[in-house]
Amino acid sequence: MRDAAELASLGVRVRPLPGGELLYVSADQKRAEQLLRDRFGADVTLDYLGASLRTLRAHPFGSWLAEGCALHLFYALGHNGEEPGGCVIVERDDCILVSLSIVDWLGPRTLVRGFTPSHATVTLQGDPCDRPVVDCFDNRVRPHWTTVEDAALSQ
Repeated sequence: MRDAAELASLGVRVRPLPGGELLYVSADQKRAEQLLRDRFGADVTLDYLGASLRTLRAHPFGSWLAEGCALHLFYALGHNGEEPGGCVIVERDDCILVSLSIVDWLGPRTLVRGFTPSHATVTLQGDPCDRPVVDCFDNRVRPHWTTVEDAALSQ
């Protein structure tokens, strides 16, 4: 689409779809919609995706490993535009609450399957001791990495 570069300079990113539909992203939805209607007319179907083609999304992790005050979280990162995000932890006397997020792609997806093994590291205020590590994605206690490894070896 020849107008894409000019629209991007105006803060509107577009992607045309078959049938006259136009996906768009802009920090100012009303201004962008008016700009697109002025440029392409009232017959174009506009679908607003949001302020960005990327968003933070809660994501589960599979296991963890502690080295002193460093807590390593192991998770699968898909091959469809997902990127590492961040992690928030809350240390309690009875457990460690962990909320992991990834940067997810809101645009069209491919049929690519599989994942890349990934990890995030956060620093605890103290040794995790025997406190369970709880994944806030689905409120489940996640196993220590060696427990997962031992289970895999025993199968």
